Amino acid sequence: MKDLLSRALAAAAAFALVLYAQPPQKPAFSDIATHSAASQSAIANMVSQGIIPGRSAQQFAPDAPLTRAEFAVSMQKMFNLPAASQAASFPDVPASSPYHSAVEAVAPHLARSLLCFRCALVKNFSPNEVISRAEMTMIMTHILVSQNKLKLPDQSETAAALAAVTDGEKIPVPARPYFAAAIKNNVVDLKPGKTIALPLAVSRAETAEYLANVQKKFSMPVLRPVR
Repeated sequence: MKDLLSRALAAAAAFALVLYAQPPQKPAFSDIATHSAASQSAIANMVSQGIIPGRSAQQFAPDAPLTRAEFAVSMQKMFNLPAASQAASFPDVPASSPYHSAVEAVAPHLARSLLCFRCALVKNFSPNEVISRAEMTMIMTHILVSQNKLKLPDQSETAAALAAVTDGEKIPVPARPYFAAAIKNNVVDLKPGKTIALPLAVSRAETAEYLANVQKKFSMPVLRPVR
């Protein structure tokens, strides 16, 4: 009887091990089929790690612009950002908000004063507004620099990296090293016409591709799959 029970337990343990070892299934989103294989792979990668969840079980909304709150959550998760030592206390993100901890963790990396003087005076976070390419680039690069994954270029390197960017003169001077580092290290890509397109919104599919690339390029740990 003991022998039979032992074999049964061993079989159950083996089955559980095999089940756990199975790679996470790709989410069955019905709205990503028209996107490239690389884009679909990046989306599945980010969703499986819980970095960018779908809008529903069937819809990822790849072409929808990413909101500032969604981006904050993805940054907190992917970079394992710690809680801020000093609360930012945005009036439009109360402690009861599901995004509160993510927004507070991202707050030190907003670097609004580097993008524009008036930006630093804005008190709200505006979680439901779409995030621009300028903000996304600035925040992500600031985090990479703070975690010693990326080094800012000097003045001559910055000038060289931005020389071919047709709208590079629109980048504020204090922010130029961050954008140069991002472009030089393929953190973001240039749009047609070699523009950085600062004010443009970033789609959810685009963001998945950027984050999957950053995670791989900087050898960042893959998060435990969401099951």
